[in-house]
Amino acid sequence: DLPRADLAKLFEPGDLVVANAGRLAELETRDTGKIIRETRAQIAYVGDYYRYYGGLADKHEGSHVPIDKADMD
Repeated sequence: DLPRADLAKLFEPGDLVVANAGRLAELETRDTGKIIRETRAQIAYVGDYYRYYGGLADKHEGSHVPIDKADMD
């Protein structure tokens, strides 16, 4: 299990995206030519994505197929 301090670090990218959403939307508009309204809406979700996947780091779910190879443990 990861210590709380390490888990908090995994949320930092999402926090940075949210804190800089306006600037990131402007950059995305300049880069892609999309309208600013569209890029603002898209950037609003990016912080959530980072937080979601950061939050999965301490979740132990799922399964795997065992591999019978000596160098794959």
